[in-house]
Amino acid sequence: LGLSVSGTLPSGGQSAALTKGGLREGDALVLTKPIGTGVIFAAHMRRLAKGVWVDSALATMVESNQVPAKLAREHSATACTDVTGFGLLGHLAEMLNASEDGLCV
Repeated sequence: LGLSVSGTLPSGGQSAALTKGGLREGDALVLTKPIGTGVIFAAHMRRLAKGVWVDSALATMVESNQVPAKLAREHSATACTDVTGFGLLGHLAEMLNASEDGLCV
């Protein structure tokens, strides 16, 4: 199972885009959806996941991120990423590597 969303920024919108590399000391980590869907789908491929787990994972995956995106802007978020195949720690490491030298958790 693979899902992808792509799009373009409006002209001049690149400066307003949140990237992985904007972390600053003292930033909070905010998750907008539950983590673990990859584990559920790996179990599903092996026929080990309960149907209710898969249904719940799919339901959260199709929920819009419009409200969390708006709140991120309103609260001056400086960085953003998804948490997919690399898991939480993998994506956090990418963000730390793309941001200021010396940041750590």
